[in-house]
Amino acid sequence: MLDTDFANQPIQLGVLLPVQIKFHGFPTMSKCLFTDTDLNATTNIEHTIPRSVGGRVESRIVSSSDFNETSGRSVDPFLHQAYVEIMQALGPMLPSVSRSGPLEVTMMGGSGNWRINGLGQLVLAAPQVLSRDPATGRPLMAIGPNLESLAPIQRQLGNPEVIQSVELPNPAAVRFPKRAVLHPRIEVCLLKSILLTFDHLLASTADRFTRSEKLANIRQSIREFIESSNENPDADWLTDVSLGLQYELEYTDLYQRIYQMASIGQTPFSHGLIVSANTTTGTLDAVFSAFGTDHHAFRLSNCWTGEASTWVMSNGILAKTGLSPAINLPVGYPLGKPTSRRSRPRGTTESQRSTAGKEVVESRKHLYRTAVDYVERNCDEHVCDLLTRLACLNQLKDYRLNSAIFAHLTTLYTGATSTEATATRFAETIAPLINSSGSDTLEPNFPENGPSQGWSHWLSIYRQCLDAVFPEFGLPGHIFTIK
Repeated sequence: MLDTDFANQPIQLGVLLPVQIKFHGFPTMSKCLFTDTDLNATTNIEHTIPRSVGGRVESRIVSSSDFNETSGRSVDPFLHQAYVEIMQALGPMLPSVSRSGPLEVTMMGGSGNWRINGLGQLVLAAPQVLSRDPATGRPLMAIGPNLESLAPIQRQLGNPEVIQSVELPNPAAVRFPKRAVLHPRIEVCLLKSILLTFDHLLASTADRFTRSEKLANIRQSIREFIESSNENPDADWLTDVSLGLQYELEYTDLYQRIYQMASIGQTPFSHGLIVSANTTTGTLDAVFSAFGTDHHAFRLSNCWTGEASTWVMSNGILAKTGLSPAINLPVGYPLGKPTSRRSRPRGTTESQRSTAGKEVVESRKHLYRTAVDYVERNCDEHVCDLLTRLACLNQLKDYRLNSAIFAHLTTLYTGATSTEATATRFAETIAPLINSSGSDTLEPNFPENGPSQGWSHWLSIYRQCLDAVFPEFGLPGHIFTIK
């Protein structure tokens, strides 16, 4: 389980990929890939890769409305939950349709009903009474998202004289609810997404591999799993189908070579899908590279015949990015080997499974921190807004921007500076830069005027601090890990 802080509010940023592809017509005898149901113009739009993780392919020609809706309840939420902290951190960088709904979180040692909104902001969901008069039960202290939200409590108490204060939440204290790191429902969702995506993109291909009889058993197993009413549907078949997460260089380097051969440019955090038929091994393998980092590999067939072939595509998730076409290469490769990093490993010990789980957690920690670092270095508006609020609301009431930078950096690096010695070295690393930056202030009533030295100066100072601490303290972004 990952528990993550959210001190970030990114803005939209991205690079344009080839235009998004949509099919509005219906090929002759268009049927659901999994249920064989006839499809028509009334069929609901399917996001072949769930929209909750940034999927862009929209289709009415690959799956029925019922199967689509059942998948949305059965497996799609598990994939989103596995990467929810990434989607929340990138919130304002995403198209509005891909932003997550509010995610309820808890605050260590804190109070109030907190949530992460679709923009990656830590907000209070509703007013809450913190203390009451033991004799009368009347509220003595309450917290709310804004002053207006506390007005009903004031009116109920007869509008007594009150003391108002404004405080920033402590994002280093945020904890996510439990969710699965490895799970059959995640793997089935990925499998479904691979097949539906290529089935859509290759709709004009008469003998597309997604409809092959050799994959009939996999399609049936996916359907039965998704449509099962059991809390734990049969997933033993995944032992032979899922190869697990591939972190080994021999495969991660191979995936990059394939994208280069296909001339597909990948934008930051994009999803990549590859399916490859190898004539030497007789295998048909598939990989879903989530956010370009987590490479989930599957063996779709061990008895594939025909010419060597590799299909590859890329799905950008950031705003202003898009969807590449499916590119075919006349070569074939095995795309992975069985690892312990899967939901149904064969012949592994408890120790091996524990090690595998830790590897996955570490990979996703790094992915999160990479996202935070990308936002902090590229989203000027986000950084300016955050530093403005920290300067105006800091506890010292000095309204200084260098104090705001120090406060923000210490929050981002809370986990890396947990001892007195590391905290001292961290402060000593950034102190020369901050102390020489000047003493601009942003008083609460005049933030719109901006700093006298200009934001370009302060953004430069802030990012120089990130460069300075990186060699010892790594990427920003604090994550709690709870066993």
